[in-house]
Amino acid sequence: MDEALTTLAQPDAGIEDVLAALEALDEICETDQERSGLLALDGLPLLWQQLESESSDARREATGILFRFGYRKGMSMAELMSRNIAGRFSEPVVQLARRGFEAAFRSADYEHGKKLSMGEIDRCGVAVGCLAYGEAEFESFMHVLSYAAPAPGEVFYDLGSGLGKAVIAAFLLNDFSKLVGVELLQDLAKSADELVENFCLNVAPELGLGRDPSVMQLVQGDFLEVDWSDADIVYANATRYDQELLDKIARKAEGLKSGARLIVTTNPIESECFSLHRRGSSRVSWMGGVSQTFFVFVRNLSLIHI
Repeated sequence: MDEALTTLAQPDAGIEDVLAALEALDEICETDQERSGLLALDGLPLLWQQLESESSDARREATGILFRFGYRKGMSMAELMSRNIAGRFSEPVVQLARRGFEAAFRSADYEHGKKLSMGEIDRCGVAVGCLAYGEAEFESFMHVLSYAAPAPGEVFYDLGSGLGKAVIAAFLLNDFSKLVGVELLQDLAKSADELVENFCLNVAPELGLGRDPSVMQLVQGDFLEVDWSDADIVYANATRYDQELLDKIARKAEGLKSGARLIVTTNPIESECFSLHRRGSSRVSWMGGVSQTFFVFVRNLSLIHI
C-alpha cells in the first residue's frame, strides 16, 4: 500500500505506473479494515486527485476505489473525509491500546482459548455448535468498535467473552464507566479472571491511562440470563450462533435504551426495534485470514418494545 500511494504522490509518475498503483490499491482495499489502513496513510486525497486525471482509465479506477469509501457523484472532498474520519480512534490511543493488549495476552493466544474451550466441551459431552471458540483480535475489534462510536462514560458488554480480550481492548480504547464480559464455559471464565487480574495489577499501572481498571467485570454464566439492559454498546461474536440464539439475543436486546448499539459478527439480527447503522468487513487470522462481516445496529428512538 505504501508503494502504491508513493507512486500516486509523485506528480511526474507515468500513466502506466499510476494505473498499476490504482489496480494494487483496488485489490488491497477489499475490506473496511484494509480501507482503514489507507485512511491512516492519508490516501484519500491522493485518490481524489486522480478524479482530475487526463486518463479516463485512471479516473475510472480511482472512482471505483473511492466508491468503497462512500463517494458519490457531486460529493466534495471535505464530505468524503468527514464521512470516513468520524468514529476513528486517535493514533496515540491506538498505539497505547495495542501495547497494553499485547502485554495482557502475550501468554494467551487463540490456541490457548480453543484448547480450554474444547477441553470443557469434551468433558461435558455436548455438541460444539454455538460454543465453538472464536475471539476478538485487537485490530479487527478496534475497527468494528469504532463504527459504534463509543463515548466516555458509556457501558459495554461482551456476550460470550472468552478470555476477556474484547473487554480489555474496549477498556484500552475508550473511557467506559463499566465493562462486562459474560462467558458460559467455566474454564474460559477462570482463565479470563486470571488474565484480567494480571492486567489490572501488572499491565495497566505501566500504561499510565489514568483510569481505574476495576470498571471491568467478568461474569461466568448464560448471557441470556444476565441483565445487560444498562448497556450502551453490546458486542457478540456470533459467527457460530444459530438462528434460534440470534433471535433470543435480538428479543433481549429490545430492552436496551434508545440509541444503544448492538454489534454482531457474520449473522445479522432481525428486529423492527433496531436499524442497521453499518455493515462492513474485517479480516481475522483465527478464521484463516478470511473476511468476517460485522453489523452495527442502533436501537430505534421511535419504536417501544412492549
